Amino acid sequence: MRSFIVALTAVAACTVSAQTATKKPAARSAAATPVVAPEPAPARVWDKEPEAFLGIKFNEPFNVQKCPSKTVGQYVKTEFLDHEARKAVEGVCVDATDSRNKYQKPENGIFRLDNLPSLGIGYAASVHTKGGVVSKITIDLKQSAFGVLLTAFKDRYGLPSVVESSTVKTNAGAEFNAADVSWKGKKISIYMYERMGKVDESYVVISDNAIMEIELATQRERRAAEAQKF
Repeated sequence: MRSFIVALTAVAACTVSAQTATKKPAARSAAATPVVAPEPAPARVWDKEPEAFLGIKFNEPFNVQKCPSKTVGQYVKTEFLDHEARKAVEGVCVDATDSRNKYQKPENGIFRLDNLPSLGIGYAASVHTKGGVVSKITIDLKQSAFGVLLTAFKDRYGLPSVVESSTVKTNAGAEFNAADVSWKGKKISIYMYERMGKVDESYVVISDNAIMEIELATQRERRAAEAQKF
């Protein structure tokens, strides 16, 4: 009987020893590394910021020569641009035949320019005045010509500060890629929108930063005031 108890005790001791040998301490879990979102790439510094665009300075009185014109008709007179005489004009000029000139004030108006630089594409440029000074210049063109104008701007002003890509959708459900390109300077900024209003139309704004900031602030105040009416 004693020998049986001694044998049983030995077996139990071996079992406990085996369990102790096979059981390993749990490995210490590594500390979780916090995931840090990458910081957005800083905007490129614009080192080729111009003082004017098309020879027109911002935040100064609008002073551009009128394009030469001629009048045709004996009883019903119609004014046309004189393209032959325009060849002698240096720099851009204001299209005096634009019907908008008859119904707007010089201090707050939109004036279409002519005799623009030839880029091999069709485009229209207009000067916007506000408070008697030039606030911005806009360019309208077809989306198919957007790449040509973008290349011309890169050649003249260097690489843009910001390039953003998006997708626009038509009412019929068709989707198109669109690029928004901008040069942001201390006094002047350029914004190029590949598709604006319509998918086949592009739009460019060259603006005075100070005037545009005031205009945006005024719009925000107006919207806030209108919101109080709800």
